[in-house]
Order: sequence, then structure tokens, then C-alpha cells
Amino acid sequence: MVTTSVETTPINEAARRPLRPEECTLAVIDIQEKLLPPIWEKERMVRNSQLLIRMAQEMKLPVLVST
Repeated sequence: MVTTSVETTPINEAARRPLRPEECTLAVIDIQEKLLPPIWEKERMVRNSQLLIRMAQEMKLPVLVST
């Protein structure tokens, strides 16, 4: 695992700073078909997740998937 140092910026300043691809990763956590039934608007959640994954790939961002 590679770690990089991130400048320490107060959270209110960091929230206003544009995202830099070299500091970003998309984490997709525990989207399993067997866990979907009780989720409210599950179809919307799956579509939005797919959109985020495609966007991250277009931007050449790392995508971490965990189940």
C-alpha cells in the first residue's frame, strides 16, 4: 500500500479547495445484490454508484471496491 502525505489544512479551507485527482480515490463499499432489498431507492443507489464508477474511470482515478 502506498501512502502519501497530505498537507494539513483546516477542514473549512479544505472543503473549498478544488479536488486534485492525485489526492482522490473512489471507494465503493459493500454493494451486494443480497443486501439491496431493504435499501430505500436501491435502484437509484445502484445507478448513482455506476455513474460514479464510470466518472472515476474517465478521470483515471483509482477505484477501490470492498465487500
